[in-house]
Amino acid sequence: MFWELFTVFTVTSIWSACTPTKQFFPVTKPLPILLLLGVVLLQFSYSTFNVAVLCGLSFGLLGDILLLRKSLFMAGLASFLIGNSFYAYAFSGLEWRLPTEWTVGLLVPYAIYGVVTGNQLIKRGDFVFLTAVMTYLSMLAIMVLMASNYDTVHNSAIPYAMIGTSLFTLSDAAICWERVMRPLPLGTIIILGLYYAAQAMIIRGSVLSAGAADELLLHWLKSINAF
Repeated sequence: MFWELFTVFTVTSIWSACTPTKQFFPVTKPLPILLLLGVVLLQFSYSTFNVAVLCGLSFGLLGDILLLRKSLFMAGLASFLIGNSFYAYAFSGLEWRLPTEWTVGLLVPYAIYGVVTGNQLIKRGDFVFLTAVMTYLSMLAIMVLMASNYDTVHNSAIPYAMIGTSLFTLSDAAICWERVMRPLPLGTIIILGLYYAAQAMIIRGSVLSAGAADELLLHWLKSINAF
């Protein structure tokens, strides 16, 4: 039930972003992340790991709101940078078991992307945005490595954390590509679809078990009905 509702919110947000006026987008854009945040808070128990994940998701929500205004793009980028730092911290602190070939393989795409976009920004002389992009790209790489090692250490049957952080990277790469290079076909659908899926995967792979979200949502709805 929870994930079906999350999907409805996600589709609604993407649809509203694709309408000519986008008049409902400021309302629908935060809904999927608010839903994730709500269910995380409902089952929250204090630990450094849970606090870090909660902070990562919260700064993601703040970034969503800030990016609704083009003039606040850098502020939104900074918010996501902080959020990704919290995710990276949450997944860190474990014995390093990620194979060397996986580590190198995960880093290569970031290096290539950094060279391509960095070269374009150098040609433009936009060194402020170049610094921001390289800093953000480095944090994305660290986040993906930490998440991948987290899944390796926990021997995850499905590496939700690695998949989620990788999708996060693809979404952000698409945003940067559109800003630096050229618009992408179906860019809005790609960016938002990847982003919402990324956050859902990260939360599913870190603080929520398979049926926990449904149980918490049903309990919350019953509490409302009883009230």
